[in-house]
Amino acid sequence: MEDRKLFTRGNDVSAIPPYAVPNMETWIYTVGTASSLGEKAPFDQVCEWKIIILEELGDSFHSVMRTQVKEQSAQNARQAAEMADDFELVHETKFGFYINFNLLKDRNLTNEKFMVVIAKELCLIQDVLYDIQKIYYPFLVAVGVPINLLTIVILSKGKCGLSKGTTCYLVAMAAADMLVAILDSMLRQIPISYSRLFSFLWYVPVCNIHAVLLYATTDCSVWFTVTFTFDRFVAICWQNVKVKYCTQKTAVTVIGTVSFLSCLKNIFWYFLLRGRYKFLNAPWFCYETFDVQQKHKETLRKQTERLTVNTILIKEKVNIFQLIDRYAELTIISTVRDRTLVEHELLARGRDHEEWRKKHLRRELEKIRTDQLFQSSFFQKKSKSGSSAAVSGVPGIGKTTMVQKIVYDWATGKIYPHFQFVFSFKFRDLNSINCRINLRNLILDQYPYFGNVLGELWKNPEGLLFIFDSLDEFNDRIDFADTRRNIEPQSMCTDPECWCEVSDIVYSLIQHKLLPGCSVLVTSRPTELHLLEKAGISVWAEILGFVGDERKEYFNKFFEDQTVAAAVFKHVEENEILYTMCYNPSYCWILGLSLGPFFTQRDRKQQQVPKTITQLYSYYIYNILKNHGREIESPRDVLLKLGEMAFAGVSEKKIVFRNGDLIEYNLQPSQFLSGFLMELLERDDTVQSVVYTFPHLTIQEFAAALAQFLTPDPGNIRKLLSEVHSEEDGRFEIFLRFVAGLSSPQAAWPLVKFLGPFLHQTTCRVIDWVKEKVEGQIGNIESESGKRNLLNTFHYLFESQNKALARSTVGSMKTLTFSELRLTPIDCVVLSQIIGLCDTIQHLDLERCLIQSEGLQRVGPVLHKCQALRLGYNNLGDPGVKLLSVALTNPDCKIQKMELYDNALTHSCTKDLACALSINQSLTDLNLGNNKLGDSGVKQLCLALGNPNCKIQKLGLGAVALTTSCAESLVDALRTNHSLTDLDLSVSNLGDSGVKLLSAALRNPDCKIQTLNLWSAGLTDSCVEDLDSAVSENRSLKDLNLGSNSFTDQCAPALQHLTLTCRSLQRMLLLENLFSPTTKRHLRALRESRSRLSVIV
Repeated sequence: MEDRKLFTRGNDVSAIPPYAVPNMETWIYTVGTASSLGEKAPFDQVCEWKIIILEELGDSFHSVMRTQVKEQSAQNARQAAEMADDFELVHETKFGFYINFNLLKDRNLTNEKFMVVIAKELCLIQDVLYDIQKIYYPFLVAVGVPINLLTIVILSKGKCGLSKGTTCYLVAMAAADMLVAILDSMLRQIPISYSRLFSFLWYVPVCNIHAVLLYATTDCSVWFTVTFTFDRFVAICWQNVKVKYCTQKTAVTVIGTVSFLSCLKNIFWYFLLRGRYKFLNAPWFCYETFDVQQKHKETLRKQTERLTVNTILIKEKVNIFQLIDRYAELTIISTVRDRTLVEHELLARGRDHEEWRKKHLRRELEKIRTDQLFQSSFFQKKSKSGSSAAVSGVPGIGKTTMVQKIVYDWATGKIYPHFQFVFSFKFRDLNSINCRINLRNLILDQYPYFGNVLGELWKNPEGLLFIFDSLDEFNDRIDFADTRRNIEPQSMCTDPECWCEVSDIVYSLIQHKLLPGCSVLVTSRPTELHLLEKAGISVWAEILGFVGDERKEYFNKFFEDQTVAAAVFKHVEENEILYTMCYNPSYCWILGLSLGPFFTQRDRKQQQVPKTITQLYSYYIYNILKNHGREIESPRDVLLKLGEMAFAGVSEKKIVFRNGDLIEYNLQPSQFLSGFLMELLERDDTVQSVVYTFPHLTIQEFAAALAQFLTPDPGNIRKLLSEVHSEEDGRFEIFLRFVAGLSSPQAAWPLVKFLGPFLHQTTCRVIDWVKEKVEGQIGNIESESGKRNLLNTFHYLFESQNKALARSTVGSMKTLTFSELRLTPIDCVVLSQIIGLCDTIQHLDLERCLIQSEGLQRVGPVLHKCQALRLGYNNLGDPGVKLLSVALTNPDCKIQKMELYDNALTHSCTKDLACALSINQSLTDLNLGNNKLGDSGVKQLCLALGNPNCKIQKLGLGAVALTTSCAESLVDALRTNHSLTDLDLSVSNLGDSGVKLLSAALRNPDCKIQTLNLWSAGLTDSCVEDLDSAVSENRSLKDLNLGSNSFTDQCAPALQHLTLTCRSLQRMLLLENLFSPTTKRHLRALRESRSRLSVIV
C-alpha cells in the first residue's frame, strides 16, 4: 500500500518554518481563506480553498501543484464524500493522516475532487487543534519558564540539603527544559499560531542556528535525565564508589560532554536548513518581507506561466500554451562570438552556427544552463561587489522567452533560491521614461505592492537579481567605455533613492556602483555587445538556438498532426536555404505558418511550395490576407503604409514603434481591433506605454520591400536602391534581397490575388538595377568588400529566380574568387545556383572561406564544372573529401587542379580519393599538404598513382606525417606511373633510408619527375651518395629542394658531383643546412659551371 502523509490545515503555509516538516516526506497543506482574517470559514458559506502540495527534497522544497476549487456548502461536499466512500481512503495516526493512493486510483477519483473533500472534513479537526494550540503554548511558556527559572535560582543557592553533584544535574535539567520552552513554544509555535494577529512576532530571529539549539537542548533534556538517574543508581547501589564518582566535578564533566555531543549531533541542521533559509530569504524571518515576496512570486508566476503564439488563422488568432509545455530548450554556450559583428544576423550567424554546433558536440565548447549563469565556475571576471551576466543572441533566437523562463522558474522555486527578489525590465518599456527617476520608483511603477519594504531590500543587495532584456532596443546609449560617467556627478547613481536618468541607473547597477553585491542579467543582440566590453561582465554566454534533432522536435510540437509535421520538415530539410534558417526558433515559426497550409489543404499544389526566402515570406503574408483580408477595406493601402513605416525603421535601425509612429503613417491604433493588423504587428501593453513590433526583423524588412511594389508612383526606385546599397553596415541587405525576389512572378503571384498587380514599371526597374549591379561588380573582386558585394548580387539573382537575367550576366564568367571571405551554407547554395548557370568556371577560389563539409555539400553538385579549385583552409574534413570524390567521378568532370591544403584530412578519406583518382581523367594537379594522412593514407594514394588511368602530374604531400614506412609504396608507384612530374615530400620523416629507396625509382629511365621537394625531410650526409648516383642517371629532374636538412661539409663533394653530372638540373636549393661559409661559397660557384643553373645556399 502506497501511503502519503497529510499535514492538515493551518492559517497559512508561510506560517510553518521549514524544519517543522519532517525531512524527506511529502506533505499536503490545505489553506482556507475566510471573509475576514482570524475567523474560521463556515462550511455553509462560499469559500475558496487552495491546495498546495510541497515536496521536500534535501535542503529545499518547491511547489508541484496548485489548484483552486470553489464549493457551495459542506453538505454538498459530505454527499460527494459519502457517494464515493472517500472516508475509507484516510486513517489517522499519531503523525497525521495517511492517504491510500492505491484506493484513490482504483476508484478513479480525481486528485482535485478528492483533496477538496478530504481538506474540508479534516479542517474541522484542525480548527479544534489550532484553537487548543493557541491556548496551550502561551500557557506552557507562562508557567514553564518562570517555574524552571525559579528552580534554577533556588538550587543555585545550595540550601536544599542536596549534594553538589545532584544540584548540578537538577540545574542542568531545569535549564534545558526552560530553553526548550523558549526555543520551541515561544519562538516557533506561538508565532505560528498567532501569525496574523501578532505579526510583530515574526521579527524575532529564527535563523538556522535556532534549529540546532532547539534539537540540541531537546537531546540535552533527555540525556541529563538519563545521566542523573544513572548517578543516583550508582550512589545507592555502590556506596564504595559513590565518594569517588558521584561528585560535582564528575557532574560538570558529564553535563559539558552531553551538551557538546548534542550540539555536534545536531550541527547538520545548520547546513541542511541553510539553503532553505536562503529560499525564505534570510537569517531574519520578517513576515512583512516574506509576505511581499510571496505576492511578488505569485505575480511573476501569473505573468510568465503562459506563452502566446500567433496562428494567422480566423478562428484561432492566437494559441495560448503553458510555458513549461511549449518551451524548447536552447543551446547556450559559455562563450560569445565576434562581439563587433555589424552584419545582418541572417548573414552573420548562419555562417558559423554549424561550426559552433559541431564544436559543442565534440565538447570543445561548454554548454551552460540558465540556472548556471551566476555560478562562479563560469566567471571570466570575479568581483567582490557582485556578479553580472550577458547573454547574446540574434533576433528571434529566444532571448526574451529565455528571460520569461528564468523568471517563471524562480517564481516557482526551481532555480536561484539564493535570490530574495527578481526584478525584470524590458528596455523597450524603459524608453517611455523621459524624466529623471530613482530605482525605488522604477520598481514601484512596475511592482506597486512593494510599498515601504524596499528599504529593507536595500540592506541585503546580495539577494537581488535585476534582469534587463534587449539592450539593443534601448534608445539611450550606454557605453561603458565612456569614462566621463565616473567623473561627472550628474551621471553618478550610487543611492537607490537618488534621482537620475534611467541609463545612469542601468549603468550603475551593472557596474555595481549602485547596490554593490546585487546580480544583473543583460540580454542583447551581438551587434550591441561591444557596449558591454568594458563593463566587467562576469559571465558571457550566447544562445545558439536549435541544434541537431531539436529542429525536427520543434515542428513536431508546432503541428498537432504529426503527418503534416513530418511532411513540412522533410521539405525544409531538402531545401538548403530553408533548412539553414531553422536554427532560429522565429524562422521555424515563420516556416511552420507559411508551409503548413501546403500540406493540410488539398487545393494547394505541392510543386508551388516556396523554395526561396522571398517566396516563403510572400506566402506568410498571403496566409494573413487569406484569413483576415476581409476585415479591412483596402489591404493594399494598409500594407503600403505599414511598409513605409517599416522602411523608416530599417533606415533608422528601429524595431520598436509607438502610437505616434502609427499615426504619422496614417495607421490608427484603433485598427488593431482587426486581426489583420494584429498579425503583422505585435502589440505589447505594458505598465508604461503601448509599443508595437514586427514578429521578426525579417518580416519588417519584407514589409519594407513590399511597399516599393505597392506605391502608385515608384519615382526613381533605382536611385533609392543604389543609395541603400551603399550603406556599409549591412542593414539593408535582406531588404534588397526581398526587393529583388519580389520582381519574380513566383514570389509576387500569391500576393497579387489580394493586393492587385504590382506596377510593371517598378518590376522592370528593379530587374535593370540588379543587372547593373551584377555586371558592375563582376570585375571588382580585389578587396573583401568587393567580394562581399559580388556575393550579395548573386543573392539578388537567386531570389529573383530569373534564369534569363542570370545567364546574361554571369553565364560567361570564367573566374570566381572569394578567398578569405567567410561563406554561410546559404551563400554556398546561392553560389551553386550561379555556377550551375555558367558553362565552365576556369578558376574557383574558395580558400579560407571556412565553408566546411556542410558548405561544400551545398556547392558540391556543380564543382565538376570548374577547372581549378582552391579549397585550402576550409576544415572540410574527411566528409568533404568524400563529396569531392563524387565530383571527380562525374563523367562530365572538368577539374584539372585541386588544392586541399590544411583541411583536417586523415587517412580515412584516402580510400575514396584513391578510387576517384583511378577513374578521373581530368585531374592533373592535387595538393594534399598539411593534413594528417599518415603512412597508411599515403599508401592508399600510391595505389591510385600506380593505376595506368591516373593522370596526376603534380602531387603535394608536404607535411602529411609520412615516414620511411611509406617509401617503398612510393617507389612502386613511381615505377609504373609515367605521368607524375612534380612530387612534394617536404616536412616529413622520410629520412635517409626513405631517400635511398626513392633513389632507386629516380634511376628508372621511365621516371618523369621534374620537381622533387625534400625540404625538411630529416636527411643527413648518409643519403647524399645514393641521391647523387640516382640523379646523375636521371634525365628529367629540373628542380631539387634539399633545404632545412642536416647536410654538412662532408657531403659537399657529392653535391658538387650531382650538380655537374645531372645535365637537366636547373635549380637546387640548399638553404638552412649546416654548411660552413667556405662550403657555401664553393657550392654557389657551381652556378658558373653551366648556364641556366641556379644553386641557392
